[in-house]
Amino acid sequence: MELSPHAAVRLQQRALSIEALGLVLSYGEVTRRQGADVCYLTKSARQRLREDIGHEAYRRLEPKLDVYAVMN
Repeated sequence: MELSPHAAVRLQQRALSIEALGLVLSYGEVTRRQGADVCYLTKSARQRLREDIGHEAYRRLEPKLDVYAVMN
């Protein structure tokens, strides 16, 4: 996954892993806001993710999943 320098800094500032970002991008829904695509996890996306990775793994990652990704 290629990140912009800005994105790399933001991940570090928020103590987010590439794994969490990858899950948001893989399972999230994309909407268009103010000229950019924004990807985030909806309730149904979170349910699919929980089913795929298992309850325990999801429980460990859940605090890091309240994020969104702005893509250009």
